[in-house]
Amino acid sequence: MSANALMQFNQLPAEEQTNQTEEQQLTDDKKDDTQNHESSQISQNQSQRKARDFQTATTDGTQELDPKTIKECEPIFFNIIETIFRQGCPKATCKIGLIYLAKIINYYPDFTKQYLDVLLTSPENIRLATLEIKPLPGTEEEVYVSGANTEKYRTYGAPMEWNSLYISQQLQETVIQQECEVLEQSHIEIFDAAIGQ
Repeated sequence: MSANALMQFNQLPAEEQTNQTEEQQLTDDKKDDTQNHESSQISQNQSQRKARDFQTATTDGTQELDPKTIKECEPIFFNIIETIFRQGCPKATCKIGLIYLAKIINYYPDFTKQYLDVLLTSPENIRLATLEIKPLPGTEEEVYVSGANTEKYRTYGAPMEWNSLYISQQLQETVIQQECEVLEQSHIEIFDAAIGQ
């Protein structure tokens, strides 16, 4: 959920541009259509716009998030992620986190170190499944997580989501910091997945 919120934060400017284009289209439509059609079209477009905008509920109603609010919320989301997604986290958290948090590396390169630390220390079967891009039919593993929002999560294909350059650079830094004389199997697997994209 935190990854989706962070992705939404980074997509707001594009949506605002889309909304401005839609508002311009509405203005042009007003000139051509009758009054009844105008009311119907405006109401429909406003409903669609509200459904697409990332909004937050307040006690007074609903308000759109502005860049200042986004900047204030980012540390909160990363605090949640750092608390839950870390070395030694439960297997389901590890599997799901490695897939769904991979995409935020594009927007938050500083997160790459934490992501790679978890990937390097994850059990071999989880790491291999995470790095698999095209699993054989019938071998794809998906995890059901029960709770308020029971969902089925994909547990393969992280290289399709992450930024391969950031992963490769962080892997290089990690190998140098650890003063490895020889690369470990996990280093080779991750590097192979990174250059394969």
